[in-house]
Amino acid sequence: MEERAAEAPEETVEPDGTVEPDGTVEPEEDEEPDEVEEAEAVCDELAEALKEAGVTLPSLWLDVPRRTWWATPLVDLGRCNVATARALAAALRRGVGRAEPGPGP
Repeated sequence: MEERAAEAPEETVEPDGTVEPDGTVEPEEDEEPDEVEEAEAVCDELAEALKEAGVTLPSLWLDVPRRTWWATPLVDLGRCNVATARALAAALRRGVGRAEPGPGP
């Protein structure tokens, strides 16, 4: 019997990236750290600001998804109980108009 070689799936290369065997695209080395470092800094900044306002989000963490060309790190606020949600709402109300506006979405 004649055996056929398994055909490899067609791979595409995204701009500025390389295709991994599983089909994901890895960004160039200089792209990832800046984005992740910035997200870590923002997560720490948020945790510190919340602490100063008397609020602790127990599940606050940085979610760095598996790197693909569209994935970006996310600050995950997680879950909290009703008392913490009230404290967060009160802190936000106290601070409205005092903080510098951040960049848009």
